[in-house]
Amino acid sequence: MHKCSSCGPGARFGRWLVIARGDSLRRPDGRTRGQSLCRCDCGTERLVLNQSLLNSSSKSCGCLHREAAAAANRTHGQSNSDEYGIWVHLLSRCFNRNDDRYDRYGGRGIAVCERWLKFENFIADMGPRPSHAHSIDRIDNDGHYEPSNCRWATPERQQRNTARTMRVTFRGETLALSDWSERLGIASATLFCRIRRGWTAERALTLPVQKKGDAHASL
Repeated sequence: MHKCSSCGPGARFGRWLVIARGDSLRRPDGRTRGQSLCRCDCGTERLVLNQSLLNSSSKSCGCLHREAAAAANRTHGQSNSDEYGIWVHLLSRCFNRNDDRYDRYGGRGIAVCERWLKFENFIADMGPRPSHAHSIDRIDNDGHYEPSNCRWATPERQQRNTARTMRVTFRGETLALSDWSERLGIASATLFCRIRRGWTAERALTLPVQKKGDAHASL
């Protein structure tokens, strides 16, 4: 029997509720992998690898993905709207393993709240998109897609939010990107784009912007 206290009876992982410890699964190389007997909220019971529970790669018996897919295929009279397209994409990156952004969202535990599996609830909570420049922004980058953590924001607002949370170490000192921006006089959007493109801290923070007013001139 495996011994994983964090996967003990009563522990919850997404829609899975651990109800009993299961026999360990022996691999061909002789090593064992712990399993737990789990009950999904829909009533399905199944043995699930503890590692899959802990790393959030398994959140349900599959019903969560089926519901999300079905919800995305429903028509609401707004299927051609910007808001509907944004909603479909956020479901995909959280639930569709074939989505090229899944690793950055669903793959690291970012989920969509149950309420937002219905487009009507999503639009009721978020309201219309203010402009074509706005997209959905999670206030806490490690938080889920849910009413309390989401807002419509412009790319500039999102970059400012990220600049406040992204921390960069340079010459032995670690500061938020926004603080480096204030100290160095380089726009936070410029620093953000440089770091996202893989620049070293040394290059990103010391190379001056060549064209005044062009945040990407030195990129």
